[in-house]
Amino acid sequence: MFMLVAAGMLAAELATPAPAPASRSEVPVIAENWSVPAAPDKKVIAAAVRDTIADEKKREADYEAAHRYDSYTVFRTRPDQFEKFEVMFADAKVPGCLRPDGLKRQNTLIFGGILALPFIAVAKLRGKCN
Repeated sequence: MFMLVAAGMLAAELATPAPAPASRSEVPVIAENWSVPAAPDKKVIAAAVRDTIADEKKREADYEAAHRYDSYTVFRTRPDQFEKFEVMFADAKVPGCLRPDGLKRQNTLIFGGILALPFIAVAKLRGKCN
């Protein structure tokens, strides 16, 4: 990433024309023994690219770990569309008659616990549970 930004800055700097000197006396003199630096070795470039990619992956993993959350620790005032769908899907499922939620579709009036046992048979006959 840093290399791309540096390359972009260098390209922008090279694209802008240098101001022309006012007279020939202001032109800078280049030393006689000036030489162009050698291009970096391909192995050095490959190692730098590998290190950069590894750093980016580590930075992304650290970001993901820092921003991960449990649904139990997040408090929301309004559920999102996926949570609404999950609740509706669970509510549409026909429960088993002997399960704890077996009578969720069968009205037991004011009876609960052992007094609700006759309603299990009624729910089964009416198709309110499996």
